[in-house]
Amino acid sequence: MLVLQQTNSTIRMIAGKKTIMSECFSNRQAKVGAIDRIWAVVLAGGLGTRLRPVVKGTPKVMAPVNGRPFMCYLLDWLRLQGLRRVVLCTGYLGRQVREYFGNSYNDLQLFYTVEKKPLGTAGAIKPALPMVDSQHLLVLNGDSFCPLNLEEFFKWHVGKGAMASMVTTFCRNAGRFGSVSFDGQGKVIGFYEKSRKGNAAWINAGIYLFETAFISRILKAGPSSMELDILPELVGNGLFAYPNLEEFIDIGIPEDYMRASDHMAELSAVEEGKLLFLEQYMLPGYIR
Repeated sequence: MLVLQQTNSTIRMIAGKKTIMSECFSNRQAKVGAIDRIWAVVLAGGLGTRLRPVVKGTPKVMAPVNGRPFMCYLLDWLRLQGLRRVVLCTGYLGRQVREYFGNSYNDLQLFYTVEKKPLGTAGAIKPALPMVDSQHLLVLNGDSFCPLNLEEFFKWHVGKGAMASMVTTFCRNAGRFGSVSFDGQGKVIGFYEKSRKGNAAWINAGIYLFETAFISRILKAGPSSMELDILPELVGNGLFAYPNLEEFIDIGIPEDYMRASDHMAELSAVEEGKLLFLEQYMLPGYIR
């Protein structure tokens, strides 16, 4: 199976202190801009129906983890990696998000869109695009987290000449997520539906980097799904997968939400109200 071949190849390279990503960097000639010029869009409008019994009356992205809204961890991660402008695409109970964060969060400028009806993981991006004035756009799901060095992801994306890049992570039980396969150059060659078998595979980590002009052209007004409508159409059309072996956390179901406290505690330390992510996630060529 191609997925397993890719998996074994990646693991062998990491064991030998050389990753697919670093191999690309060594021959990179593309000139890239500063990470602080990139806008980020966080999808924060989900209904969170499966999580409601646990966090009643609270939007999913505001679910408390170690005494702080889950969204705080995402925003801290973005700002510590150098981003400065973020659009929060809100919907269900979105007023709570805006009332909590306001127009800024530490040194992040925050902007908002509000869905009058659910637009899906692709449709929600469209209303945010008029605010964006950067050549590249980072998009991430607001209910999951997978740590990586964003500057290296950005350089990798530019070096590939990609129109769209998605972060993938290796999951030993991919049944709940579905899987993605890609070749040795990172070109996505297929997506596979969720399966009860729960085989090990690469999965979509919910973090994307787009050429802004490209995503502006392909998104249509109205509801649409990134996973079902957009990404499958991009296979063979400039879509690349960035392999990342960090642990992925998705708080969309109660079982995983309960795990989030331990997971986020391992990645951070709260000291006088300031989140201090472990420094290795910001170091070039970081290998765990």
